[in-house]
Amino acid sequence: MFFKKILWATDLSENAAQALPFVTTLSQGHQTEVHVLYVLEEMGSFGSWYGDFDRSEIDRIQDLEGKRLKRNWTGSARVI
Repeated sequence: MFFKKILWATDLSENAAQALPFVTTLSQGHQTEVHVLYVLEEMGSFGSWYGDFDRSEIDRIQDLEGKRLKRNWTGSARVI
């Protein structure tokens, strides 16, 4: 089998973290890039909206989740 890229979708939960050793081994074995798709588990914890999103709310969510990602991520990666 030939891989160029691996997409690892995660919500940074403990269950999702169990996939990381497999992703790492597969990536090293095939010398591939790993792209991480970080998924928000629940939008409800950020409040509810009706209609259009206000840009400041989106920025607030990105800031909160960025902090969570940095706090929970122990690997070496470039966070975009």
